[in-house]
Order: sequence, then structure tokens, then C-alpha cells
Amino acid sequence: IASAVGIALPPPDVGARFGDGDDLAAEEVALAADFALGEAMARALPDQVCGDGRAVAPWPHVLDAGSMFAQARALLSRYLAEPRANLDTIVLWCLHAWQAQGGAAALNVSPRLILQANDARADHARALRLIAWLAPRPRIVSRAVAMHLLPAIQSERPTLLFDDVAGGILYRREMRALIAAGATRDSMFLVGTRGGAPSPWASCFAPAAIATATRLPEDMRLRAIVVPMSPVPAGVTRERLTPGAPPAEVMALRAQMSAFAAGLSGA
Repeated sequence: IASAVGIALPPPDVGARFGDGDDLAAEEVALAADFALGEAMARALPDQVCGDGRAVAPWPHVLDAGSMFAQARALLSRYLAEPRANLDTIVLWCLHAWQAQGGAAALNVSPRLILQANDARADHARALRLIAWLAPRPRIVSRAVAMHLLPAIQSERPTLLFDDVAGGILYRREMRALIAAGATRDSMFLVGTRGGAPSPWASCFAPAAIATATRLPEDMRLRAIVVPMSPVPAGVTRERLTPGAPPAEVMALRAQMSAFAAGLSGA
């Protein structure tokens, strides 16, 4: 993904799958109408900040992966006073989440993204809400029991965004096990067949990010990308964040990220 968006290598021609020449012009007209409709539906039915599948419209243009990445980084920089390396890491992980949620060519490994605050006043929880704008099917979770979360993973295939308020998520051993084990697609929980479950096995695989100010268990750290976060320096300002009202460019970015992941899967 980093190579594709131009971090280290030239981006691949993922836009070629949309056609070119006269065919592209006709296709753009049709897709532009679909994009406008999808955007309107997404605003009408946001379902926890762009969580509903209808919040992803088709991208009606040839995709410029480098430009998409720069736009996403610029969006984050308006709301987070973080080093560029941290912003790049968050954007790359969001792109990874789109590909991990793909079809037959989806990834089999999804490293946990840990927004590790060294002070409770850091912007780790704010960063989690920004990830919800850019990730596929986001679900922000502040309290959960593993046995309750497993059916949601099966039915929704969400991107799990854990807000570890007062250590309430990582305090629970079964939640630590679920989050750590869920980094690989072949990981399962044995849940039995009570309650009419069709199978005694439940997959716990899902892209997951955790915003926390608590000390990480070592087994989770080994399966994670850790982004250290500090309080905003004195005198530094950033835009006011309204989680349920993302700016207009978020819908376009989500469309581009979805198209980018589909391009990689089809390459």
C-alpha cells in the first residue's frame, strides 16, 4: 500500500481498471450520478459516522493514488497536531483496512493499530474518531464482552475501533485475547452451539484500532503498529471536531479508498 500511494515507490496504475478515452467519459457521467446519490444516502443514513455500506459510492474518475493519500493526510493534519509520520501511519492503516475487508484477494493479516497516549490529555480518542471517517464499516466500541462482539464480527465484518476509556477494554482478559488473536484471518473462538448457533466456531478476524493510555500487554504489542501520541503543545490549534458531521471531502475520500483497495485486489 505504501508503494502504491507513492511513499516509497511509484503508485500502480489502479485507475486503468476504469477504462480510458471515450468509454471513460461516458462512464464518468453515469458514475457521477451514482456518486451523488450515494453521498446523499450516506448523509441521510450515517449509521455511526459513515458506518453503513451505503456510505461508499463508486469513484467516477481515474484514481490518482498519490493525490488521494495527500488529501487524507491533509484532512488529518487539520484535526491532529501530530508528526507527519504519525499521520502517514494512520492513513496507511485505513487503506489497509479497506483491503483487509475485500473479497477473495483480501489480506490474511491485519496488525492492530495502537494509538498509545503517554498522557490522558493526548488526542488518541480524537484520532480514533477520525479513523471512523476513513475506515470501512467503522464501529466505535467503549465497552464490550467478547462473546457479544463475536456475532457482530460475523454479521457486519466491521472495522473495530476500541476507545479504551479508563482501561475498560484492555482490562478484560477475553477482550485482550480477541483483539490480539483477531490479527490473523484463521483465528477462531470455540463458542459452542447453544442458542441455535450454526457452528461451534466463530472467527474473530477484523481490522482493529485501539485508543488507550494504559500499558499494553506484550502479546498485543507484538501484533500491533504502535503510534505514540502526546498532548497538544501549548499554543497549537486545530479544527473543531464534530464526529457525526464529517466534512464534505470525507465521502469522496471513502470512495477513493474503496476504489484503491479494489484496484489492488484486482491487480
